[in-house]
Amino acid sequence: MRAVAVVLLLLTPLAACGSGDESDSMDALTAEQEAVVDELQELVTDDENAFEEGLEEAADRSSAAAGAAVAIDLPPCDLVTTAEIETVTGFAVEQVTDTPPIDCRFDLVADSDLYIVTAIDDAEGRLGGPAAIFLRHEDEGSESPFEPVEQVGERALYTGRGLAVDAGGGRYFFVGVGGQYLELADPRDQLITLAQAALARV
Repeated sequence: MRAVAVVLLLLTPLAACGSGDESDSMDALTAEQEAVVDELQELVTDDENAFEEGLEEAADRSSAAAGAAVAIDLPPCDLVTTAEIETVTGFAVEQVTDTPPIDCRFDLVADSDLYIVTAIDDAEGRLGGPAAIFLRHEDEGSESPFEPVEQVGERALYTGRGLAVDAGGGRYFFVGVGGQYLELADPRDQLITLAQAALARV
């Protein structure tokens, strides 16, 4: 059960999702996320309640995080510019896809699927929002899989393919990389650079 919630918390971008039934939660997910959810359902067929309980646990964590978050009054596509992404990654931005209310995806021109994703926390308890990542890190303490990053905002956590940032004053955002991220020379440092640019705007 916990593994299901953990994976859902790390899906980025993440759509709004309350603690309702499974069908309502599925309707709130993007097509890409639905494919991942389908795989997760196959993993819990031995326990028919595990999937729903996992969603509820993740939603509860996001709801708790929402209480400490302040909405960022900036569209997620405005966190960073296409020019900044192109300079940092060395790839041209081919397409920008706004996924209201909290996500944006920048598809890069590369030999393989590669994209940068940004997300803001709007203090509405979105499933897996940036604030929820910090809450999970605090809950799990030494067992947390997230790596603290110094000198980025008030606090920052590297998730392996993304950087969650506490910008101070209850404002949280996320910058991540998807697809064939090994196309990037050093995803961690490149995401830090993009996060620093976003901090100047939030």
